[in-house]
Amino acid sequence: MMNEYWQYLFEASICFAVTLPGLYLISLKNGLHRFNRFLSIFLLVFSLLCPLIEFQIPWQTEGEFYELELEVYEGIVSVVPFKQYPQERSYKSPTNFWVYIYFTGCLIFLANFLRQWILIFQIKKYAKRAENKFSNIYYSGIIKAPFSFVKWIFLPAELDRHSDADPIILHEMAHLRQRHSIDLLFIELLRIFFWFHPLLWIWKRTHKIIHEYLADQEVIHSGYSIQEYLFLLRNYSTRYFSAPIFHSFSSPIIIHRFRMLTKTKSPKFVKLPYLLFIPVLALLLQAFTLVPLTPQSPLQNFLDPSLAGSEMPTEVGTIEVIDNSIPSISPIKAEDLTKISSHFGMRYSPFKKKKEHHRGVDMVAPIGTPVYATGDGQVVVAKLYPNYGNKIVIDHGSGFSSLYAHLNGFNVKAGQQVKQGDVIGYVGNTGKSMGPHLHYEVRKDNIPVNPMSYISQ
Repeated sequence: MMNEYWQYLFEASICFAVTLPGLYLISLKNGLHRFNRFLSIFLLVFSLLCPLIEFQIPWQTEGEFYELELEVYEGIVSVVPFKQYPQERSYKSPTNFWVYIYFTGCLIFLANFLRQWILIFQIKKYAKRAENKFSNIYYSGIIKAPFSFVKWIFLPAELDRHSDADPIILHEMAHLRQRHSIDLLFIELLRIFFWFHPLLWIWKRTHKIIHEYLADQEVIHSGYSIQEYLFLLRNYSTRYFSAPIFHSFSSPIIIHRFRMLTKTKSPKFVKLPYLLFIPVLALLLQAFTLVPLTPQSPLQNFLDPSLAGSEMPTEVGTIEVIDNSIPSISPIKAEDLTKISSHFGMRYSPFKKKKEHHRGVDMVAPIGTPVYATGDGQVVVAKLYPNYGNKIVIDHGSGFSSLYAHLNGFNVKAGQQVKQGDVIGYVGNTGKSMGPHLHYEVRKDNIPVNPMSYISQ
């Protein structure tokens, strides 16, 4: 589960890094503020969801076909197609040191997020509430600059009944009406989990600038002259109340607001650059959401008779095995085996909720049940994988290998020689698993074949 989380963080971070530069370069130079706000949130949500979405595409294109050949080796007949099934990607998990660093950062940012909420309620507790129709306005003697948050506006005590308060109140009311605080809270929650991503900090700043553009625009449309409003902004430019989840009237991004307020009408073709996002998002979808769909092949039909058509054999017997280097015994003893929950071939995936090719058999047994090497050979893999969990692979020679997944523990290590019947591990529930079981595969020349065709005892 944690390996999948690291993979998700990595892929979402790439999406952030690809989409933010375009937003930053385009949105701060035109007057499409409402659309830019929508686009910013859309790109954030897209970057979060893109690694979680999967679309299947055919692995075999039109005109391709499978060829079969028969190989005879010491009395064993094998059916080998030239085209191979796609192999599962492996992701290297971070070391414990970096895991500690990551979660420490998450805790620090979570504590800072909660501290800001506490600060708000402390200011509100000791502030004076306005005695007029603006019942959500508070005057405080401990702040130097106006700011708003969720449904409250906080002004310095000196602005009580001051003429400067009117445009400032209009500005902060615009933030409240348009629910800008929800955007900032969303981004701030993301920063708790993606605190290591430098571009997310820039994203928050860009989004804040868009909010200020929208609020400034509403003040000007209400009748205030641009010159008077710019003068007011300049007077408050040296005051700033810093907090990531607040909207401060005199924020340090005031230079951008000056430029936008004095900007002439946007060019006629200002919307054209936004079209560049279409191929960028399409490439991200292709990179992270398209997975190969392996078609049903003649090999599957031959080794799984239930899937075969009328032109294929209806029965496949156990292949005669002479050499102990061939994986020819059950990895779990019959008296320990509860049942076989999933056979080789096409099946309905409990995770993806759709049919896909199953490369082995799933043998259900209690956790801790011994798992035996099914043939003589050398252990080439004995480590943890995201989907397979604790996995062992044994190379038996002559093109044969066997795989044992979701183990609870190892009894061998990579490089070790094993004999048929040696205990190599124990049934577990590690990796992507619905319950305690052993996922067992046999491969010939790296092609998954039906393990049940080789089990003779």
